[in-house]
Amino acid sequence: MANGIMLFLSTGLFLTAFISLFAGNLASIMNAPEEAYGLTVSYIRICGAGAVVIISYKLIGIALQHANFNEFQNAMRSQEPFRLG
Repeated sequence: MANGIMLFLSTGLFLTAFISLFAGNLASIMNAPEEAYGLTVSYIRICGAGAVVIISYKLIGIALQHANFNEFQNAMRSQEPFRLG
């Protein structure tokens, strides 16, 4: 699990840095109109900064799913009935 956390964290940080640094280039690739170019660059930077948050959210969901699955497996091995919560 720790390897997964480090992988997703490093991916999120890389994407955040890459998108923030190259927002102007990305706006040019997308052919943003000249009058909206500045706002487009700002929007791309804001979305890029959210990459860490989105990846962290997904990682938390995966961890909770994994914990529930382990709890379910342990309950199936025992003789007691399975109860959530």
